Amino acid sequence: GPLRQILSDKTDASDTFGIQANNNLIIWNAGDDPRSMNTAATVTHWVSSNSSIPQALAAEWMQQRLFVARSDKKHRVAYSRVDDPFWFNLGVDEVKFGEGSAGQIVALKKRKKNELFVLLSDSIELLVLSFPTFSATDLTTFPETSWDVSVVEPEVGCGARDSAVVFGNDLIFLDNEGHVRRLSRTVTDAQSGVGSTPI
Repeated sequence: GPLRQILSDKTDASDTFGIQANNNLIIWNAGDDPRSMNTAATVTHWVSSNSSIPQALAAEWMQQRLFVARSDKKHRVAYSRVDDPFWFNLGVDEVKFGEGSAGQIVALKKRKKNELFVLLSDSIELLVLSFPTFSATDLTTFPETSWDVSVVEPEVGCGARDSAVVFGNDLIFLDNEGHVRRLSRTVTDAQSGVGSTPI
């Protein structure tokens, strides 16, 4: 079927992941251009350009935008136009994370309606979108000027994209040493000056 067509020529299907965005399934695989399938089962192969979906390390659909951790710029998350997960302005509509960090973005996880955890291999940051909702009139504005980026955990990072799970208001993930952690406990331990321990 159509899904088999999407995956048939992937170089390494072990690193394949997908996101549902506006009634489309978008699938990435390490080193390959993304593919999408709509509700009519039409498959589209997106060839990389400055205005199409970039190759990705991780992705998340949030606030009617597709957020993509770029595989070619390991500290940048690009975001699409409102209600159009296929239109990007790469190099412009992006947010930088991991300032001064040697690590790369491993996972993106949304929490609530306007919070996006950005899990790097050596730290965890949070992007808070100041506009809780978007409309068609926001297509040409630059919302990132009112978005807030903060470092939540500067010393513990994520070891595997698929291990990160939002559970209530907390985030559970596999750290970069292979331990299962709760973000709330890791942050509380760090603030108390106690060495953080995994679950």
